[in-house]
Amino acid sequence: MGPLLLWSDSPAWVRYSILALMAALGLVTGSVLLPQGRDSISGLPPGHAQVHAQPAPSSPSAQTNPNSLSASDISDLHKNAKQNLDSGQFEEAATQYRKILDLNPSSEDSHFALAVALARQGRDDDAVQEYEEALRLMPNYAEAHNNLGNLLAKQGKLTQAIGHFQTALKITPDYASALNNMGTVLARQGQFTQARECFEKAVQAAPDYAAAHYNLGTFLMRDRNPVPAIHEFEEVLRLQPEFPHASNALALARKESTAPQASAKKDPGPTPP
Repeated sequence: MGPLLLWSDSPAWVRYSILALMAALGLVTGSVLLPQGRDSISGLPPGHAQVHAQPAPSSPSAQTNPNSLSASDISDLHKNAKQNLDSGQFEEAATQYRKILDLNPSSEDSHFALAVALARQGRDDDAVQEYEEALRLMPNYAEAHNNLGNLLAKQGKLTQAIGHFQTALKITPDYASALNNMGTVLARQGQFTQARECFEKAVQAAPDYAAAHYNLGTFLMRDRNPVPAIHEFEEVLRLQPEFPHASNALALARKESTAPQASAKKDPGPTPP
């Protein structure tokens, strides 16, 4: 066996290939925080969440209402729960969404929001149950399929995760977040060609989706195509100047674009006789 090669001594392509795989292991996935008008987080491009109106009880008497809340109280509870979720007060948001579900257990959006709050607290198993309940109530809830797929991927259930991403894409074919997320899972399975196709489709569906540009750039580098990778990383930094690792990735792509092997690939010269 030959001598061990230190990381710093490894060829740039080897180092970047490893970084690309790291990126594919869930570092730039996207989940929906709330699906209605609601700002997205963790890489979901704006404007790509389906709208599901938050159902409010028709009247307090029409619902199981142990606290005898008025319609105004119920409206305030919804408002406060969403504000807490948006501001990262996940434990308080979970408590409030449970109260809402006591009043209206058939609200798929409340189950969805509760799942988000639970997942952000690291309570993944409980979150999975809430996403599954949201899907039982509304099987064509694309955002719930997307988020549930992410949680299942986190738990190592890659085949199940891909199934949910595929279902989300049947419901919304240009769902960029689901495309991006499916790409990261396919990469974990070693299906690199299919993963790159997912990232390309995600960028086409949402040109302002920084995470998808970054993922596509990593795969272009993995395939030794630094010139188009430069464009992808520049786009990432234009969209999100503080995007993690993007500046380093761009610097490496520029360096590799001037390397002899890259120059030869860009301009192979005249064909020999």
